Amino acid sequence: EDRVKRWSFLPHKYIPKFIKKETFYYKYRLLEGEVLSQRLNPKILDSLLVVLQKSFWNIRPQKPMNPVNLNDFYYKKTLSRIKHYLDRFEKTEKECIINDKTVLPAVKLLDYVNWDRIYNNVHWSRFHGDLHSENIIIDNNGVFGFIDWRQNFAGEFEFGDAYYDLAKLRHGFLVNHKIAKNKMFKITEHSNVNIELSILQYSNLIECENFFAGWCKFSGFDNYKINILTALIFLNIAGLHDYPYSKFLYYYGRHLLNKEIEKNDPNNTQ
Repeated sequence: EDRVKRWSFLPHKYIPKFIKKETFYYKYRLLEGEVLSQRLNPKILDSLLVVLQKSFWNIRPQKPMNPVNLNDFYYKKTLSRIKHYLDRFEKTEKECIINDKTVLPAVKLLDYVNWDRIYNNVHWSRFHGDLHSENIIIDNNGVFGFIDWRQNFAGEFEFGDAYYDLAKLRHGFLVNHKIAKNKMFKITEHSNVNIELSILQYSNLIECENFFAGWCKFSGFDNYKINILTALIFLNIAGLHDYPYSKFLYYYGRHLLNKEIEKNDPNNTQ
């Protein structure tokens, strides 16, 4: 129901029309084309970002937003999702070595995030909310369409934090759906406290990741916040998947979170 409600706030030029809306389900028109992940390269990404900037992130509230609990959305939800993962798979978490780096438990790592930088730098705008490349369609003419938008952002229907969209987009460059589906990732436990992670990353997605970081900096977005939220996304989704992918996502999220914290303050987690 909330996704149906949100449809009215989205750019209808790029969003499929509803065919049927019932109490427990809805149906919208099929968008012709293929998912963006099949064709993504820096040139197409640049075109996509132009559309997103114009039709989503430049559409800002005309009056101050009512306070929303970003702590609930970013911090407490992450704690809850970490607990969900642990309850399903590991019960407790401990300090370990991930790819030759000592990494604190995820819950402890959250204490070292610069939350003021996360909460005081909100880009309120129109938002999609689940903006990874499997939810973006591109047709033969290079026209984009967007499906499966998030139902709300911290209870808000019209405006949300564009940084969440940016982080969702980046997480798809790092872990591609096709790579994950074909199990082209690896998690090796040399001991219960020594983990080695690896995943295949297509060269075009590496190029997109580098282009994206430069674009975000040029456009005035904070790459620290984007990278922290990307790590949180992996921690949030880990418990929603099955083993061994769940375990890979959890430790990959810890790895990325530790990496970003150390990059900004090398002594922070020591």
